[in-house]
Amino acid sequence: MGKVHGSLARAGKVKSQTPKVEKQEKKKTPKGRAKKRITYTRRFVNVTMTGGKRKVWRLWTPQQGLRGENEMLMLDFYR
Repeated sequence: MGKVHGSLARAGKVKSQTPKVEKQEKKKTPKGRAKKRITYTRRFVNVTMTGGKRKVWRLWTPQQGLRGENEMLMLDFYR
């Protein structure tokens, strides 16, 4: 059997110390078609071509490797 990291007497210490905060009321999130519409506009319509993280990663996959223009984008990403 594996060793326990620390004594079990202190289990749940942090959770019991944190103050209880009541959940706040939020606007209802769209469901179904409306949600799909919002995610589409967020991913494809409002994307700026300045080399945002999402755009760069979508161009490169481990199977294809780095080639041509994608190579430059990945290098810019790591600077």
